[in-house]
Amino acid sequence: MRAGARNLRQVSATGNLIAKPPVAQQPPGVRRAVGFTLIEVLVVVVLVAIVAAMVMLSLGREGQRATALEAEALAALCNHLSDAAVRTGQAYGLLVARGG
Repeated sequence: MRAGARNLRQVSATGNLIAKPPVAQQPPGVRRAVGFTLIEVLVVVVLVAIVAAMVMLSLGREGQRATALEAEALAALCNHLSDAAVRTGQAYGLLVARGG
């Protein structure tokens, strides 16, 4: 057998040996990493969902906090107008319009 004949697979129509590509030998029990496992994908999806939920909760609280501050400012304005009406004896009104 010639040197390198072990890499030859079959004989062509003209009688020449056809070389097969070399195959890398791996030790037994070692798997080649080809892609992601289902568990890895699920872990990433869960982590993304947790981060998204945290962002939504933090943004929601900011909106509620801003609404609460605006309501407190409106209540303080109503109390101020009420006190001014009692002191001066004049009627005051509060116009509430969309957009401020």
